Amino acid sequence: MGARVGITRSLLFYHYFPLWRSFFQGVGAEVVLSPPTQREISTPLTLERYTANFEGAAYGWEQSPNQVGPRRLSPRTPIENLYLAGHWTFPGGGIASVTVSGRIAAQEVLRARG
Repeated sequence: MGARVGITRSLLFYHYFPLWRSFFQGVGAEVVLSPPTQREISTPLTLERYTANFEGAAYGWEQSPNQVGPRRLSPRTPIENLYLAGHWTFPGGGIASVTVSGRIAAQEVLRARG
């Protein structure tokens, strides 16, 4: 076998484990179940404590029609050489959207440099 992949048990563990196991075995990795090291319940206050996101906002602004997509903050700001990226900015919250947000901000920086 190739790489060794450790998967910890979580709430989604029992639902997704067969999918993960088949994927990793398909690429030649050995799947090992790691024992849980601790149990933690988190709330918006927990998220605020660890990430400093206002009131524990995991996805930035409220996910409503008035606050999504082009209605989010632009990567460009009125302050020279200050660009924004993250779940508060366009296109919005979530891992994929934040990744896109970073790419858009990087493109703006490169465009400004010529």
